Amino acid sequence: MAETIETGLVYIHRTKPTKRFVGCGVLIEGGYVATCRHVCREATKVAPGSTPEEPLEVELEYPRAREGGVPFRSPASLADACDDPQIADPLPDLVLLQPDQIPSGVMTLQLATQERYEVGTAYAHARLGRKDPGGSETWRDAFPPGKIDPRITDDGLRQFTGELPTGYWFTSGSSGSPVFLDDGQQLAGILSLSELGANDGESPLHEAFVVPATTIRRFVGAHAARPAAESEGID
Repeated sequence: MAETIETGLVYIHRTKPTKRFVGCGVLIEGGYVATCRHVCREATKVAPGSTPEEPLEVELEYPRAREGGVPFRSPASLADACDDPQIADPLPDLVLLQPDQIPSGVMTLQLATQERYEVGTAYAHARLGRKDPGGSETWRDAFPPGKIDPRITDDGLRQFTGELPTGYWFTSGSSGSPVFLDDGQQLAGILSLSELGANDGESPLHEAFVVPATTIRRFVGAHAARPAAESEGID
């Protein structure tokens, strides 16, 4: 299987008390999986009747890396909670996971190094859910197009406006999905929040918000530097 940016999409599953898909993430430089804080919280929250001391597990699924006809899966642990306000304030909807294993044929995505690589005409690679008339849910991946605004919201996100109001849009499980510029390979960011429906004026609403890749890059760099800094006794 050739390595392409589409192979970087990761599905995140809760394992206790039962296995359940909760959201998406993306494999990034350094061998980490970047996902949303609220996705990680949902995947690891203590189940009713269990004790807080029980180890909380997360399972990653790589939908485009198949072994024996099924997607490759691997446990993962929390690498960094991304909760240092000295790196970004307000804190982003972001955590870094450390996979136990990374399958071959999956591209580790480079994070955008500058703002110009994370704003403009873009698309997301997201997992979308749909319920049939019988109530059962099916999933598929899709590529909703849009445009990333260069301005930053007060909570540190960039607005992602859909270009096709009647086309595919995000569902609750789409959080953490990667977003790319049309003419670029660097990761522009990960999907954090989305809205669909109508605003107060009853006009169509097709908006989402993205954690910028440059923000993710700051936390990845700080995490990589932390062991050396601690050994030298510096901040």
